[in-house]
Amino acid sequence: WSSSGCGVIFDSEKIKQGVYPCLSAGDCKVRYKMHSRVHGAFSYSPPLVDLWTLPSLQARRREEALRDEAEIAEMQQRAGGPTLRRLIGAPGDAIVLPGMQKIEFRNTSTVGAPDSMAKSGVLYYEVELISTEGHAQFGF
Repeated sequence: WSSSGCGVIFDSEKIKQGVYPCLSAGDCKVRYKMHSRVHGAFSYSPPLVDLWTLPSLQARRREEALRDEAEIAEMQQRAGGPTLRRLIGAPGDAIVLPGMQKIEFRNTSTVGAPDSMAKSGVLYYEVELISTEGHAQFGF
């Protein structure tokens, strides 16, 4: 069920309990098969029943990334100093590596240290660009 054209796997139990086919398009023609006795044999078979009971790979990755982010935040708090965390972006899109004082941005995300907010005085930090394949913005 990993090749193209095989359908959609739904995560939500509510969706799995009641959906119907819908097609939206513009300026194109499509061929459909919704019933094998009426429209002929299907080109692809439905997924195995086990696939419906497993959480989706995307949901598992999101859960793992959120766990990793929480562990990294705890490590930073134990070490003292600012705690950098992802503020905007999907879980796993920005990986804070506190032991190396490094952040790996995989997709556009915002990382900040909200626990280090200053309302007066001087707030200072340094940034070194290690790679510049994408884009970077820094500020307060």
